Amino acid sequence: MITTPYRRFIAKEEKIWGGMPSRERQILKIILGRKLDSPLRVMGIIEDQQFGSRATAHAALNRLLSSNFLQYKECGQKDRSKFIVLSSKGAGLFKRLEKLFLASA
Repeated sequence: MITTPYRRFIAKEEKIWGGMPSRERQILKIILGRKLDSPLRVMGIIEDQQFGSRATAHAALNRLLSSNFLQYKECGQKDRSKFIVLSSKGAGLFKRLEKLFLASA
């Protein structure tokens, strides 16, 4: 079998993700792409149609929260909106992926 840096990266990347479903991976990647000063509202994820039904998206968010990849962020406003950001565990996951990517290049 021909092995390339890309194939090695993909194989190791799967180990880092640890069997996490693709929907949850997508949510983490979207939240990673947000600026720290403009966190994403929970309803922004739940209402995004790319994650399936609202119930499906809500369940994925709950799994990410319960496994400590995400955390709620206080906004300081008086509205009832909930904001969501990467936790230290979630940020660590992306740091490991970045390190793997740089090593594979």
